[in-house]
Amino acid sequence: MKQIRSSDFCLVVISENYLKSINCMFEVTEFLKDDNYKDRILPLVQKDANVFDINGKNIYIKFWQDKFDELNASMSQLGELNRVESINELKKIENIQRNIGEFLSVISEMNTIIFDNEIDVTDFTKIYSIVNPNDSFLEEHADVDGYFVLNVPRTLISKVFTWWAKESKGYTLELNNAKVFTKNEIDQRVQDEVPQKFEWFCKKFAAIPINELAVKLGQNYIPYDHRFLDILHKHRDLIVGNKDIYLTEEEIGRYG
Repeated sequence: MKQIRSSDFCLVVISENYLKSINCMFEVTEFLKDDNYKDRILPLVQKDANVFDINGKNIYIKFWQDKFDELNASMSQLGELNRVESINELKKIENIQRNIGEFLSVISEMNTIIFDNEIDVTDFTKIYSIVNPNDSFLEEHADVDGYFVLNVPRTLISKVFTWWAKESKGYTLELNNAKVFTKNEIDQRVQDEVPQKFEWFCKKFAAIPINELAVKLGQNYIPYDHRFLDILHKHRDLIVGNKDIYLTEEEIGRYG
């Protein structure tokens, strides 16, 4: 289990049983020792695990607190020579007790995949696209002189980049299903907007140039987090529309 710290990427399948298992939570405490663990972890959270609510988090924190107190009390009934195994177990529980609050807070703030009883094909596709950049897709679009259009309110709500889909069929979370707009189409769209609607267009949408910027994102399914936002912000002069990819809560309600 200590080798988990040397892994490139870690999928953590989180259920109620996982959060109450000494061995599983020991894995977590080993992983938390690395400064960059947030960049190497993808949480898959079972819906019933209840890790996003403060009351749910407190249940798990209290579980390990009670576990520590229970084992500590039972050790008083053992002779000194018979306490070795219990002491080692108690150290693990103490470490879990110290770190579980931080772990649950981090999980609740990260991009996660929520599943019911089983991880289905759709979930697996998302996992694969996050862990493995879609090289063939990027190669196909490396020389495309056009734009993908990002819907900013939907992106902020779903925490995943949400694009205009091909053939005007709504929206998609997958870049390879996004519609390609020519530069003329984007320019014409901007020119055609009347002043009252121009602010709406510039707030709600961001047109991302494909060959200059979109391929730099490096993958097909893109969580809304600092790694990808940094790429866009560094090249914000290339973006047409909402260059910050951000809205206030009030603006999300107004433009969403």
